[in-house]
This record gives sequence, C-alpha cells and structure tokens, in this order.
Amino acid sequence: MSILIPVYNASAYVAETLEKALIQTWPNLEIIVVDDGSTDDSLAIARRYEGDRVKVVSQQNRGASSARNHAFRLSKGEYIQYLDADDWMEPNKIEAQMEALLKAEPGTVAFCNWTSFPAGKLRGFSPELSALTDPIELLTQLWLRGEMILPHCYLVPRPIIEAAGPWDESLSLNDDGEFFCRVLVAAAGLKFVENTQTHYYLENPDSLSKTVSRQAAASHLHSIQMNVQHMLAMQHHRDLRKSLACSFATFIQHFYPKYPDLRITAVGEIRKLGFRRIPLTGGWRFRLIARLVGWENALRLRRALQKRG
Repeated sequence: MSILIPVYNASAYVAETLEKALIQTWPNLEIIVVDDGSTDDSLAIARRYEGDRVKVVSQQNRGASSARNHAFRLSKGEYIQYLDADDWMEPNKIEAQMEALLKAEPGTVAFCNWTSFPAGKLRGFSPELSALTDPIELLTQLWLRGEMILPHCYLVPRPIIEAAGPWDESLSLNDDGEFFCRVLVAAAGLKFVENTQTHYYLENPDSLSKTVSRQAAASHLHSIQMNVQHMLAMQHHRDLRKSLACSFATFIQHFYPKYPDLRITAVGEIRKLGFRRIPLTGGWRFRLIARLVGWENALRLRRALQKRG
C-alpha cells in the first residue's frame, strides 16, 4: 500500500509526519513525498528519510492537488492513503483498516475518527453515522449535519481512485471535498474502523475565513456545484437535495459578509435545488437564534461576540 504526502513549506511538521508514517504497524508500504516547490527546508528535511520505503521527488509549485496526482502516478500500492505534511496517524491506522478491507466486499472504502491538535479534541462520528455502509447516504448525512471526514481518515482501494479520476487541479479550496465526493460515488460500500484515528493540525478557522481570497472562496463554491453534478447523477431524493442545499448554506455562513456576489450565486443554487429559504446549519444555539431574528442577524451577532471574546 502507498502513503502519498504533498509537501509545501511544512518544515515545522514534515519530519514528525514521516517518522509517524514509518512506524505504521502494517509492514508492506511505500511512502511517496512530492515537494511542491517549497521555499523553506521542507525538501531537504524530507530527503533525510529517503530509503527503501520512502521516495522523495520535487516539482515546480502547482498546488497540492497536482502534487497528490504526481504521487499517485508514482505509487504502486493497491491501497492508497492520502496524508498532508502537517498531519499524522496512529501507528495501527493502516493495519486496522487493511484488516477490515481485506474482509469486506470489493470496492469498499474504510474511514475512521479524527482528532484535532494542538487542542486534542476528538471529532468522532455518531453511532448513526459510523454505522452507515452506503456511500451516498453517508455524504447526505454529513452535509445535512455540517460535518466532514478528513482525507487522511480514509483508506481507498486503488481501482476506486482510478474510477473516480484525479484530483481537480483547478480547485484550491475544498478540493478534497470534491475529490472524495467522487471517490465515494465510485465506491461500492463503506466500513468504519473504530479502533484507530488520525490527527489533524487545526488552525483557527475564524482567522482562515478572514484571510481566504476571493479566488479561493470561488473555488470552494465551484467544488460544491460540482458535487451537485456528481450526486444528482446518482439520485434525486429530497434529503440528498437538502444536504446539497445545506452545503451552500454553510458556504454562505462561513464567508459572510464577504464576497456578496458569490453569496448571491449560492442562494440561486439553493433555489435550483427546490428550496426557497436558506437552510439553517450550525450548532443548535445558532439555529435557535436564527429562527428568532433571521440568519443574517444571527451571523452579525455571532461575529460581534467573537470580536468581544
């Protein structure tokens, strides 16, 4: 099996990521590192680990999706693990998921819980979600609830990735959401593996939303539009359409009040899906306040409280 790691200016993290990848208890693995034109010491650090199980290559800066596609072309494994250069996995992650997949029906994708660090908060899935075995139903429920599964939670058989197609290199934000939507559409089933987890370096999401460029926000919006095409080609039931509408609503709330033209486009997409009102997403407190004062006023209130806090 193959672990694919894109690297860009991750000198503070890449050594630990590689060290923890190398102590995976599954014995037969290769690690492909593609440095995407880093301007720091990332490439030099990664090359310290080159050997029988680690291959390191570099390319001109073309984005993480391009680096992942390059790594996949170089890989030989029949199972693929995507891993960002600042994230890491429990030592038994691949072994636990491989054991589950080897017993499962062909075309099954494995996933697991994840923890954010440095806060160390477990982002576990509810029993209802972890019990799901239908990929379309899982996506539907994730979007309805405003939840996500990170790329390194998955372990994917190579034929499914070949059927789904490469990462879309035109996307810069939510490229993983669009790619794994296609992966799950191509999958025959799902298997949740509970006795392991992955770890995700979580920056302050509020600061990220303030610094994201319009181009990146437009990429995020376009990725959701593409997910609509992927999903509605499979099914058209109301819960699925509502989950897609919730994806657009989450986009609106995340970037509000920036980029009003993109917000108008997202509202139009919600109406195309058959919903006159913007669905309420987020925590129960926010939804309650939004029902009382409207979602825009609720967002203004939340922003004011964040500035004070």
